[in-house]
Amino acid sequence: MDWLKIRPGRSSLITALLLGLLAGCGGDKPEAMVASAKEYLAKQDAKAAVIQLKNALQKDPNLAEARFLLGKTQLETGDVLSAEKELRRAVELGYAADQAVPALAQALLQQGEFSKILKEFGQTELASAEARADLLATIGLAHVRLGKPDAAKVALAASLQAVPGNPRATLAQARIKAAENDLASGAQLVDAVLAKAPDMIDALVFKAELLVFQNQSTEAAKVYERVVELKPDNIQARFDLVGLLIRDQKLDAAATQLEAMKKVAPNEPRTLYSQALLAYRQKNLPAAREAIQQVVKLAPSFLPGLLLAGTVEYESGSYLQAEPYLQKVIELAPKHVFARRLLALTYLRSGQASRAVEVIRPALEQAPNSLDVLLTAGEAYLYNNELNEAARLYEKAAAIDSKSAAARTRLAMTRLAYGDADTGFRELESAAALDPNQYQADVTLIAAYLRRNEIDKALAAVNGLEKKQPNNPMTHNLR
Repeated sequence: MDWLKIRPGRSSLITALLLGLLAGCGGDKPEAMVASAKEYLAKQDAKAAVIQLKNALQKDPNLAEARFLLGKTQLETGDVLSAEKELRRAVELGYAADQAVPALAQALLQQGEFSKILKEFGQTELASAEARADLLATIGLAHVRLGKPDAAKVALAASLQAVPGNPRATLAQARIKAAENDLASGAQLVDAVLAKAPDMIDALVFKAELLVFQNQSTEAAKVYERVVELKPDNIQARFDLVGLLIRDQKLDAAATQLEAMKKVAPNEPRTLYSQALLAYRQKNLPAAREAIQQVVKLAPSFLPGLLLAGTVEYESGSYLQAEPYLQKVIELAPKHVFARRLLALTYLRSGQASRAVEVIRPALEQAPNSLDVLLTAGEAYLYNNELNEAARLYEKAAAIDSKSAAARTRLAMTRLAYGDADTGFRELESAAALDPNQYQADVTLIAAYLRRNEIDKALAAVNGLEKKQPNNPMTHNLR
């Protein structure tokens, strides 16, 4: 009877097979299958529980408790799309709102559907204090993610009033503190939660995020790895870990973690987003586009997905395709400076200078000293023929970073447009000398000399470019 000696690691598979055979016999009633699923959940055998619940629903699709338990289990294992579907069905079938609604809101939160949470549950009243606290904590987090700290504080205060010390609300408060650049207070709140619950996944994840904000990538990665160790099917931790590795240009390590993520949840939006982001950083734009379009289809309000979709289209030169993605980002998060800058550039590249000016103005108010924003805004005003404002912005950019070749090059362009040739040429010569890795100022200077038919000066500028970049074939073409 050696075949009865089950090797470790095969028990889950055999359990699943036995459950399937038993279900095929048709002897069990749906209620009995649900009871069996609860026993498996108590033993933390989620796979076996899911099989039993699905079998029960095959026999009785309107079994509200089975829908709820299946959705809750899928939520905990990271299958948030399926979780949302089952939890919505449980609500429709009349399952207790105090249990189903907070779980459904969390499923939307994990998908990045922040606006949908507020629309569907912003006015929802639940009976129990625990349910109210849970839902309000999720609503507060949605406000945080949408950049609405005042609204978040109101929701979180109500959550803590319902259940003092509610850990999810406390963590959301920590996020607000971090958003307000009070990292020390945010860390204290997180540590207070972890002191009571050292293995609380959400707290560990946010602690890792705080470490990232403090440029402690190695320590942050260790915390994420701890989360994955505690809960291998935690998609959010894997998502954050892959993103951190990509940010730090550890692309091989990111690819390894992504493969593990695919095994857990291959079609989950965050997995597909990670796949798209890695392909983008590897400069594989076709693969990035294919993956990110799946994300947008599955989670149309997922901000990172929309932003990456717009970025990929912009980098591919598909400006008309980039526009709606970036417009949607700004619609959902009006204070998103990077999205505004990228949309302004998209408008400029498609010949819509007036729209570029309109969209970049709020970014100038939010980030008045950002070199990138100043340069983009200056370009928008320049192409909109508002030379005074363009010159002012470029002068400010050059003052902020005196070594910015881009700022001086564009300032020179405004001087030349004014007809102030002497100042324009001095600025171009200064810009060309600033950065040996950049050639835009040199090319602009050469072109300006050619327009004035000053061939000797143009050739001298070509010589200067050749010294900077002797292997650049453009040098020979210009000569």
